[in-house]
Amino acid sequence: MASQLVFALDGAGLTGKVAVVTDGQLSGLVNKGIVVGEVSPEAAKGGALALVRDGDMIRIDVPGRTADLDVPVGELDRRKAALAASPPGQPAEVGWLSVYQRLVRPLPEGAVLRPKGARE
Repeated sequence: MASQLVFALDGAGLTGKVAVVTDGQLSGLVNKGIVVGEVSPEAAKGGALALVRDGDMIRIDVPGRTADLDVPVGELDRRKAALAASPPGQPAEVGWLSVYQRLVRPLPEGAVLRPKGARE
């Protein structure tokens, strides 16, 4: 689905004008514009990505290698409080998601496989 969105934005002439940030998986063919995908693990652990909501503005500075959520501090505080009151579910115990959760490092660490025997 995320790949289709990127191609639709390109078809609408919006490449370079918008970025796509998604928890969806992207095919290797998606190389148009700024795209950040597969952000689920960080959001599930209550990281900053867990505070992003549909429609939020995110300022991305590619040369500066930063992304800033353009939401008032008071709103972010409310979101943090709500997240603390209702934390994300427990990790999956079986299935492919459980394998991914156990074996893959977070995106900021390269989303690479953990060395054998390594823990979080």
